[in-house]
Amino acid sequence: MSLIETRFRSLKRAQAERKPLDQQPPLLHGYIGRATCELPEDGTGTPPFDFFQTTFAVPPAPLKSEGQTIFLFPGVQPSRTSKHIAVLQPVLQWGPSATGGSNSWTVQTYYVRGTAETGLDVGAYSSRRDVNVGDQLNAVIKLEDARDVGGVRTYFYSSNLQGIDGTYLGVDVPEPFVQIGLAIEIYAGASCNSLPNDNSITLHSVIKSADVTLSPNWQIVAEAMCAFTATATERNGVQEVAFNYDLSGT
Repeated sequence: MSLIETRFRSLKRAQAERKPLDQQPPLLHGYIGRATCELPEDGTGTPPFDFFQTTFAVPPAPLKSEGQTIFLFPGVQPSRTSKHIAVLQPVLQWGPSATGGSNSWTVQTYYVRGTAETGLDVGAYSSRRDVNVGDQLNAVIKLEDARDVGGVRTYFYSSNLQGIDGTYLGVDVPEPFVQIGLAIEIYAGASCNSLPNDNSITLHSVIKSADVTLSPNWQIVAEAMCAFTATATERNGVQEVAFNYDLSGT
């Protein structure tokens, strides 16, 4: 999911001050773990999924506030071969971004178009809401309707964090979403202590098509720093994706 890997690069607040030439780049800068899958299409134009639910707890605050920004989210995209590159995602965030945020946990839903190379456009976003450590988040992305408008097929999706007012976002798109993913990104993380003060974050997802539970073939990527690992397992139709790390690592 190339856009999920890069989409927040353009949202991260630009640093105004000049950096010393010998300053080392941050240890953590970019996505550090993800599980993704492009679900197969049947050739009829029917979207391969219509329901993607992810639950997880708001993790502890980072041990150190080092100017970092953390994003944790499920997301969906059209096919890798699509000309209409975009991502819809309900996001848990720590730290600043172009749409707000500070040294606290907040949630917000985004729809972003484009690529880092061609330019990213935050097409729409919901209100930002505060959440607390330990809160149980329930992020849902649904296909609400597929319809013809003036002879053109469109797909209407909704996304929100259920029970949190203001996080709903609905979008019409020209192609169905077929890629699903779960990811964690961190920017300007000077050390492993920039991560949440724990050693693991676990997300549980259910993906369905016409009420039939799907079993994605996850592709896992994890960076080496902070002994970071990512795993995906299935338990009774529930996808469990775990990101594990060591705060004392390098």
